[in-house]
Amino acid sequence: MAQAWLKLAGYQPSEMKIGTFKRPGGRVFKANVAFDDHPTELRFSDRIRTVTVDSVMRFLADRNEGWQVVEIPAAR
Repeated sequence: MAQAWLKLAGYQPSEMKIGTFKRPGGRVFKANVAFDDHPTELRFSDRIRTVTVDSVMRFLADRNEGWQVVEIPAAR
C-alpha cells in the first residue's frame, strides 16, 4: 500500500548502474543483496532503482509541504 501511494505521489527512486560482473559478486559476499526482484529490462541493462537518501530528500522537496531540512553538526 505504501509503495502504491509513493508511486501515485510521484516518488522516483534513484537509479544506479551496477554492471553484470558486480551483481553476482554482491550476492556471493552479502546474504541480504539480491537483484532478481528488479524488473528484467532494467536489470539486464545494468540499471537498478532503489531508495536512497537523495531520492527521499528530492521527493520531499518537490512536494513543497513545509518540510525543512536541518543539519545537526556531529558532536566533537
